[in-house]
Amino acid sequence: MTRTTVPSYCRICEASCGILADVEDGRVTAIHGDPDHPSSRGLMCPKGSLMVKVTNDPERVTTPLRGDRKGGFVPVSWDEALDDIAARVKTLIADHGPNSVAYYSGNPAGFSMAGHMWSKKFIDSIGSKGSYSAAPQDTSSRWAASHFLYGNTHEVPLPDLDYTDFFLCFGANPLVSHGSLMSSGRTRNQLANITARGGRVVVVDPARTQTAETYEHVSVVPSSDPLLMAAMLHVIFAENLVSPRADASAIGIDTLAAAVQSVTPESVQDRTGVDAETVWTLARDFATAESACAYGRLGLCRGEFPTLANYLLDALNVVTGNLDRRGGVVFGSGLVDFPAINAKVGRTSYSSTFTRVGSLPEVGGRKPWVLAEEILTPGEGQVRGVFLASGNPVSSTPGAARLEEAFDQLDLLVSVDMYVTESNERADYILPSPTFLERADVLLNFGGGMTRPWVQWTEPVVPRIGDTREETEIFGELMRRMDVAPGPSPWELIDTMIRTGDRGAAEGWTLDRIKEHPHGVELGGDVPVGVIAQRISTYTKGARDTVDLGAGPVLAQLDQFLSKEPPDPDSLLLISRRHLRSINSWMHNARKVRPGGGPTLYLHPKDARARGIETGETVTLTTSVGSGDVVVTVTDEVRPGTVSYPHGWGHSGGWSTAIEHGGININKLIPNDIETKDPLSGMSLLDGVRVTVTAKKSAPQR
Repeated sequence: MTRTTVPSYCRICEASCGILADVEDGRVTAIHGDPDHPSSRGLMCPKGSLMVKVTNDPERVTTPLRGDRKGGFVPVSWDEALDDIAARVKTLIADHGPNSVAYYSGNPAGFSMAGHMWSKKFIDSIGSKGSYSAAPQDTSSRWAASHFLYGNTHEVPLPDLDYTDFFLCFGANPLVSHGSLMSSGRTRNQLANITARGGRVVVVDPARTQTAETYEHVSVVPSSDPLLMAAMLHVIFAENLVSPRADASAIGIDTLAAAVQSVTPESVQDRTGVDAETVWTLARDFATAESACAYGRLGLCRGEFPTLANYLLDALNVVTGNLDRRGGVVFGSGLVDFPAINAKVGRTSYSSTFTRVGSLPEVGGRKPWVLAEEILTPGEGQVRGVFLASGNPVSSTPGAARLEEAFDQLDLLVSVDMYVTESNERADYILPSPTFLERADVLLNFGGGMTRPWVQWTEPVVPRIGDTREETEIFGELMRRMDVAPGPSPWELIDTMIRTGDRGAAEGWTLDRIKEHPHGVELGGDVPVGVIAQRISTYTKGARDTVDLGAGPVLAQLDQFLSKEPPDPDSLLLISRRHLRSINSWMHNARKVRPGGGPTLYLHPKDARARGIETGETVTLTTSVGSGDVVVTVTDEVRPGTVSYPHGWGHSGGWSTAIEHGGININKLIPNDIETKDPLSGMSLLDGVRVTVTAKKSAPQR
């Protein structure tokens, strides 16, 4: 028996923790944290260890399958599958044009540097603009705000956690997520160090998440964050707490001040659920802290007026003088500067294209929610063939029932995946891909979000199981069969990207040099400060070098928000939540089914008493578009008037353990009409959806 321990890094979330994999006779048997990793330093969450089960899962698809569009599959050879797929794509293009073929990438595909590049190269090479991904669904409002603020959709500041005295966190749970657009393998330690050195961590959230439970918690009504931030800005302007640094770094300050002048803490306390005195104190404390940073994530990006929310979040950092300074929010310094690259090739432009259905701006790629309408709406550009790359949009996209209907009408559906999921059980072909333990990779694309930048190359930890192939091979073979020359290999392109980037050229980095550090290597310590003027000037081609706090289209949304009718006091607002051992849907087959451990609806005791509901009872959850039966957990972890249910459940297909967990696909109950979308970013309303909960009068489940 041959036993080895192989260093690598996890590719489940942005933290990308260093791991050590125990391998026996070519089979991974255990995964541990790597103490020699420059970022995580031995830390690792439970999700990383579950990759042993995912990799060795007997229900994984490990040979190409041809489907009958009714959930039945038979094995086929790679040549048979690829020849037929290439021929059918050619026919679609000849008959309906290149935009009749679309591509959707999910979470795992986004963590494969070479695979993501090559699948994108495939869709570009056939002339299609139909590139969809899961990322815009939870981030496009953040990118839209960055356009108005900095002139670059992909320029997102990150908290300088190792030096800040006040970390103000909106709608995020970094003790579980480990930070998103804020990458670190030791977020837990960094937050603990803030309070250990006398600082504060304050979490603004409708739920008492693990992070809120550990630190200070301000409970807020779902989706009301923009009003709370506007009220904080009102206090800062009213009490002359604006930092002198703000005038040097921003324009439009007077316009912002005028926009929030009437938004007093008293005027919005009923809407936000936060009493006025708390808001006055919070604003003063944040503005007068030695250093401070405001950070937000999905809770801001998926609520009402999400572009406004992210815009006002950064405005808090700017007016208090905490932008681009040590201990405030800083701008990433990865080995490859993707915002700068995107600026050079014109990919940072805002609303240069619009959705064919609904005419909403496309920010950071096409929105997955619109894919169903692009398939079902006749006319030029109608999508007739779809490639899924490690994506499960039926589980993760609002209006999921509509997407199921759309997939049934496709002329071609091809899925590159590890399982038969509810999205690809209708596929013509499922092409098996390896897990991240079975492929080589290099971490570059999350470098700009690292609190202390690092880079790592990894060889495959174990040989690929069965007859699986990497995305680079699959899409490369399809291009060859369609007489498209793929050109240089993805690794050659990546090496060129590293060598010709500012850091690579200045510091002598190459792909071979990265390979000399199997545990990863830190890139120069702290993220630099004092860079924003130069970056904005580059993005705007010299038009300005300051942040724009007076963007009319964004600030107009504040008046729109204030003029809206507030939610009925007796209504319930639905939010999502994340579990430490789960991410999206793709790892659910690796989680052990425990009695009572499936997905449940969190309901506050006050709301439960009013409806005569107990823990364990099955209730009917209803939205404006449908209803479903869910099991309730009565808990004060959510505020009154708020219910919480995790997305990504309610499985079907060929993964039995995932199905055994039960639950419903909550995205089938999320409204998906155009009127619910944010007009500035095209974002869906996913947190703060109005629902009703009705007891079924059945015996509680014990």
